[in-house]
Amino acid sequence: MSMSQTLAPHLPYLRRYARALTGSQPSGDAHVRAALAAILAGDQTLLEGVPPRVGLYRIFHAIWQSGAEHYDEAAGPPSGKTPEGRLRALSATKRAALLLTAVEAFSLEEAAFIVDVSP
Repeated sequence: MSMSQTLAPHLPYLRRYARALTGSQPSGDAHVRAALAAILAGDQTLLEGVPPRVGLYRIFHAIWQSGAEHYDEAAGPPSGKTPEGRLRALSATKRAALLLTAVEAFSLEEAAFIVDVSP
């Protein structure tokens, strides 16, 4: 199976996650494109023995995490008790873990592997 056939079914869901994580579709899509470009260029590879979906999200997360602190600063202080404000109040890793488990239905172990922390 080709790389595009392996990854294509997961891209709509990765885009949804990226949008929720970054707060905007253009920013989320830019990070998804960066992850796919890194895979195609050979800078990142899917890990052997890891389901393709988990590996794809892990690569995306590593690329996003390199700028996550900047995102946290740009998002500004939480605005009241809105869902968006509450999400912004979480650290980048906690926000990612919440979205991975609640929205993307990854197990706690998979989410921990994706964000590279212990469960």
